[in-house]
Amino acid sequence: MEYVKIKHLLTILLIGIIGISYSQTDTLNRTDKFGKKYGYWKKYTTNKVLEYEGRFYNGEPVGEFIHYHPNGKIKNISYFKPNSPIVTTTLYHENGTRYAEGAYWNKIKDGQWLYYNSSGQLIAEENYNKGMLHGVSKIYSAKDGSLLEETNWVNGLKHGMYTNYYTNGALRTKMFYSYNKMHGSFENYYENGKLKNKGTYAKDFRKGKWVNYNENGKELKIEYFDKGITTAMFMGFQTQTQWIILNVDTIAYFYQKTPKTVIIQLKDSSQISIYDDIMRISKCATVEYFIFVNEIILSSYDALKKLIPHKTNPNQAKVLLLYPPDFEVYTYDEYYKLLKAINNPKPPTAE
Repeated sequence: MEYVKIKHLLTILLIGIIGISYSQTDTLNRTDKFGKKYGYWKKYTTNKVLEYEGRFYNGEPVGEFIHYHPNGKIKNISYFKPNSPIVTTTLYHENGTRYAEGAYWNKIKDGQWLYYNSSGQLIAEENYNKGMLHGVSKIYSAKDGSLLEETNWVNGLKHGMYTNYYTNGALRTKMFYSYNKMHGSFENYYENGKLKNKGTYAKDFRKGKWVNYNENGKELKIEYFDKGITTAMFMGFQTQTQWIILNVDTIAYFYQKTPKTVIIQLKDSSQISIYDDIMRISKCATVEYFIFVNEIILSSYDALKKLIPHKTNPNQAKVLLLYPPDFEVYTYDEYYKLLKAINNPKPPTAE
């Protein structure tokens, strides 16, 4: 019995020695009579840096295959199955940390792929069906790994719910796609969780009622759309006593009276004093309706009655407005250029 054990041990050792000997004497970089690669290969760059190593059979890689970065670190390790279109691979950054991992089907991405930054943090996840994004893709914060974005795909097209998030994890945007077109409800939020704006898309075009809110939940702007074109717009303002909503078609112009007070001149000759800033107003009041005359006046096109060029300064003009304020209004420099060049339904006339 002891003799049998010793004989068995010697046999194992002999096999190991033969294997080691074979690997040391295996001829590198061979080809068969048809010129196809076979056996163990090592390829070096012109600078004698190892580029890759692995085995070939009938001209095709088999088993483990390793590519290297120019600095000698592993670039990727792939595993080739004989007579299979599937290759699993892991890629690495030049510092040696994992960069990505997944599988290929006939040299195109297939199944789940994961991506990492140079610190090893997971930053993205994708799912493929034979080269096309299919299923859920996710983007994560490189800082703490929190979810930043999630998209649903069908055969390479965005389809279904899309969401993205603030770095604190709060929802920023929630919307829907139908085969790569924005279609369905849209919601956007402030970082504190309050609703910022909402509306509906129909095949990439805004449709119906869209509302913008401030962080207190007040309606800043209400727009109505038909196939992406604004058909009506209302804006919200804070007076001394209440929050009011005005149809922009009733507004002649705004002017900043004091740092915290704006006067709204209405087309019926009345005025309203509001607590606001003209730059804030301009972000809501689109160029379809209003244009800056100078840094303190934002006018509707209808209220621009006449431009009177300055006699000696070609970069300045006097502006006559509908129901003008109790001071003369001038435009100059870039404001003047824009007023002269703008294309609008009722452009001002120059005297």
